[in-house]
Parts: sequence; structure tokens; C-alpha cells
Amino acid sequence: MHETEAMEGCGRTRCTRGVAVIGSLIAVAAELRQTQTSLQSQAYQARAFDGIAGNFEIVVSEQLRTVMKKIEADDFDPSTLSETEYDIAKYILTTVRIDIDNEYYQFQNGFLDPGFYYGETAERIKEEAPKWRSMGLGEPRPDFHAEVERLLAEE
Repeated sequence: MHETEAMEGCGRTRCTRGVAVIGSLIAVAAELRQTQTSLQSQAYQARAFDGIAGNFEIVVSEQLRTVMKKIEADDFDPSTLSETEYDIAKYILTTVRIDIDNEYYQFQNGFLDPGFYYGETAERIKEEAPKWRSMGLGEPRPDFHAEVERLLAEE
């Protein structure tokens, strides 16, 4: 075998390896995208299950329905609640805050699409944050606190 033939063979081998590496990288990128889509779908499904469970609890409990009506009133004032109602309202608003913070966290990490976040979650923050704050509840995560501040400043 001549030196030229050996060099051509080596060049073909490098070329073949290069194509194989590029093909592998494309496959990995496709796999990552599929994994991200799967995680996003799981996040949506988990939120749906949580919402269903929460709504069911409210449906079967007269006491929860009564407190929810008071929380949802335009003139919500925690000082008008009985001690038991106050405790229930604080629990409900803590749960709401955790849920909304979780949605914001998922949005920050690319698992919640902007359409849902700005169309649903951001609007819920504007509506619910003043209520949980009126009960002395803040936002434990600094990123979420900053987002709440930003959204409330838009009002």
C-alpha cells in the first residue's frame, strides 16, 4: 500500500468519525428536547391533579366554602374572620402561594410556557398576593418575592 492510499484511508476514517459524532450530537439534542417536553407535560398534569383535589375538598366542606367565599370577596379583610376562619384562610392562602410560586419556578426553568404564565399565573399573583400579604404571609423565595413586587407595581 502506498503512502497516498494510506493517507486517503485515514482521511475517510476521520470524515466518517466526524459524521458519526455529529449524528450522535443531533440524537442527544433530540433526546433532550423530548425529555424536556415530557417533564413539561408531567408538570401540567401534576397541577391539574392538585387543582382537582383542592376543588373537591372545597366542594365537600361547607366550612371551606364559607371561608373561600370570604377570601374571594373584593373587600376581603382578615380582621372580620373568626379565629377558626382565620386559621383556615391562612392555610388556604399558604397553599395558593405555594402553588403559584411553584408555577413561577417552573416558568423560570422552562417547564411552563409563557402563554400560560402571563395569561394565568401572573394574573393570579396580582389577585392573590395582596390577600396572603394581608395575613402576614410573604414570599420565601427571593426570586418569587421580586416577581410579586414587579407584578404588583404594574397595578
